[in-house]
Amino acid sequence: MDTIWEAILNGLFILLSAGVVFLPLVVVIPGWLRLSPFYRNILFALDNIFALKDEIEISSPDGSTKEKCKAGIVSKGRRGFKEVLTIIRAKKMIPFEDVQNIGLAFGDIPIQVTGLSPNYMVFAQGEGKIHPIIYNPFDPNPTHIRELLLDWVKNRMQVRIAIYTSIIAVLWVTIMTLVIYD
Repeated sequence: MDTIWEAILNGLFILLSAGVVFLPLVVVIPGWLRLSPFYRNILFALDNIFALKDEIEISSPDGSTKEKCKAGIVSKGRRGFKEVLTIIRAKKMIPFEDVQNIGLAFGDIPIQVTGLSPNYMVFAQGEGKIHPIIYNPFDPNPTHIRELLLDWVKNRMQVRIAIYTSIIAVLWVTIMTLVIYD
């Protein structure tokens, strides 16, 4: 019975050792993030958002102006929605709980700040309202918005991987202790 127990502990020790070594590399080595389903779902959702296949009507904050804008939208229940919402909520406050859509609008966006037009705005939609998440009135470049969102994703992935690595390290030390003091 001891040999089976030792074999299990040794196998677990090897797996946890590999996890402690390779898990942090996922964030560092380009392309390894794509191994994560969380990351793949976000990329899928961002591709849909940046496709701008839909149309949306955006009102000014006081309701005096309405503009039709091209939009890329990911709706609640669609692939990647939950992941993108998690990333956005980690960085920005959304004033309503029930978010139905997350999207990117392009056009003459009637926001309080007058800037270059047409422009891009990442938004959350829920409870009949649209809340701007990312809007830079003087930089109408969608590449900067996409890079910012991907930076948010990478930051979130670093936090998650740090937590997983810490848990694995604690388990690794526990197994080492069992093996040494057995």
